[in-house]
Amino acid sequence: MMESLMYWPDAELVDVRLSYDVVTLTVQDAQGHTRHIHCEGYIKFEYDGAWDEIVISSGHVSTNDPYAQSAWDSIRARWPSSPPNTGSSARNAATIWHTLDVTFSDRSSLRCVAATFSID
Repeated sequence: MMESLMYWPDAELVDVRLSYDVVTLTVQDAQGHTRHIHCEGYIKFEYDGAWDEIVISSGHVSTNDPYAQSAWDSIRARWPSSPPNTGSSARNAATIWHTLDVTFSDRSSLRCVAATFSID
């Protein structure tokens, strides 16, 4: 899983980019390595309580958690039979949703629900 590829404590958030199909987080880990976390086919993104802190306390990915279910329920409420295809192959192919949950040292948080996550 992605957690084993990234040591979250004391890493710093450098950048967040949103495009149509991908949210990309740029993170510098405690050893100074830059990592790019790609949240492909995202359906919800939230950065709550951001003030000044960029130091990460923890990060993890969960599957079909209540946050992801709430995002999917919101979409299903608009298209009760089935949501139409989108320009996102990851989103169209998703059968389960994953949530990346990042907590900062000031207890603010960043969450993203997506079909897949990758890191480089």
